[in-house]
Amino acid sequence: MSNRRIVICLLALSLAPPGWSAGTEGPLPAMRAELQRSMRELRLEQLARPYFVSYRIDDTDTVFANGSFGSLATSSRARHRFLFVEVRVGSYELDNTNYASLRRRPSGILRSFGGRSVMVLDDDPVEIRRTIWLATDDAYKQALENLASKRAALQNRQQVEELADFSREEPTVTTDEAPEVRLDLGQAETLVRRLSALFREMPAVQTGFVTYNEGVTRTWYVNSEGSSFTRSRAQARLFVRIEGQAEDGLPLIDSYAAYGAGRRDMPADEELERTVQGMGARLGRLRQATLVERYNGPVLFEGTAAASILALGFVPKLVASRVPVADDARRAARMADDPDSLRDRIGARILPRFLYLTDDPTRTELDGQKLPVHYKVDDEAVEARPTKIIERGLLRTLLANRTPVPGIDRSTGHSRGGWILPSNLELRGDGALTSDALREELLLEVRDRDLEYGIIVRRVEDSNPRLPIAITEAYRVYTDGREELMRNGQMSQLTLRAFKDILAVSDDRVLYTTRLSVRSNSGQFGRGVISIAAPSLLFEDLSITRPTGDIPFPPVAAHPFFEPPETEH
Repeated sequence: MSNRRIVICLLALSLAPPGWSAGTEGPLPAMRAELQRSMRELRLEQLARPYFVSYRIDDTDTVFANGSFGSLATSSRARHRFLFVEVRVGSYELDNTNYASLRRRPSGILRSFGGRSVMVLDDDPVEIRRTIWLATDDAYKQALENLASKRAALQNRQQVEELADFSREEPTVTTDEAPEVRLDLGQAETLVRRLSALFREMPAVQTGFVTYNEGVTRTWYVNSEGSSFTRSRAQARLFVRIEGQAEDGLPLIDSYAAYGAGRRDMPADEELERTVQGMGARLGRLRQATLVERYNGPVLFEGTAAASILALGFVPKLVASRVPVADDARRAARMADDPDSLRDRIGARILPRFLYLTDDPTRTELDGQKLPVHYKVDDEAVEARPTKIIERGLLRTLLANRTPVPGIDRSTGHSRGGWILPSNLELRGDGALTSDALREELLLEVRDRDLEYGIIVRRVEDSNPRLPIAITEAYRVYTDGREELMRNGQMSQLTLRAFKDILAVSDDRVLYTTRLSVRSNSGQFGRGVISIAAPSLLFEDLSITRPTGDIPFPPVAAHPFFEPPETEH
């Protein structure tokens, strides 16, 4: 080892907390040492020092496999570390954040997309500190530039309401034990081969795939307020998607996803096989089903369809997204233009008076099932706690991080992955009905409006939030109780008014886990896993239509897996 490297190592040890020895806390001692140095020495000429700095390192080990029709398409195992640096200049009341500019600045030497820096995989304190040093230097210079530009933009306008840029929170120190997680790429490959081989028994399936990914992320975090945490998260996801065409050429799709902390938390292989076989049988029935007609009237969402419609049309609106200061008036107007925004509706009724909605990231189980997402502190080291979002239909608060919005000046502990995300939502209602009574309530609405039938939706495709909602399994229900399968229904994105007019809910519910898409006011999209416990929902009035546009022709030749064997002459 060179003399210079020895000196740097000794410096790292001298700045670390008393009693620390290399390797016992991962990269955390090196992070603390560099944090202390940054707060003490980081200053450019006579410009301001940072008032807040935080470092987070995520170390992720994953396996991934993808298969189709019994064959393995891709598989991989990867491990990586990423550093996330946050530097704030100014004060809690006004700093360099919450600002959007059309001007672009070249990235620094270690900056990557999402503000991430690639880290070495070992715990060499010298290399860790070097990476942090360069990333902090770049973030500090960018912060100074943004603060100057933001102040210039604010001079040209009058602020309607004074809002701090960063909330003051109590420091927290949290440490957990790193569980031993054994990732098995071979097991993942076997699973996707086994499940996707079932497509060979499904004549209605033209294309399809099965993916399985599992991983564990170890996170270390420190900030200049004195907060720190170490945390381990293990997550696994199985996803199945199949596609085909009806006889008239319209596309048919179906999908299924399962989540857990690992393979042990997911359904057994035999149950997964039955699920995939059921998907194929349903796709076959849809080929012969009646094409949906334009419909306006009551709609009952049952089971997972109810939770899915909440995730697509309602839950994304529950985040307290701040409209940033912009250096362009047109861009500022676009960011603020959201007719369904709930920022200014705290205290208003947005659901029927019999409904209640809470979120609790501290829960590990719900309705006897394990939850894949739970934590003690969020990604900003704010303590997690239950949040009552809606009571008797009234909006009590929104889910927030440390960026205040009107009416919410403190974090609710919901910062995850750079976004504000719910965790474990629970919707319940007073006066809930049995499933049979809820169905009868649907038919009463149908008769009252002199309609020929009502509609029950049992499956909804988790689609892009900017696209129409695709209904993958729905039935016409006639007044005599008959059900008739229909296909290719879709809805435009639901407005808040539609949820306000929910007529009734069931007394039973399902637990549904999905990846939620949320949009910030700056136009960026983020995704994260959430769980929703929801009853069936009867909407008073919705519109369902058939798809528009060109219809693709079905394949000319027969599916090779199901083509009759040639006869010998």
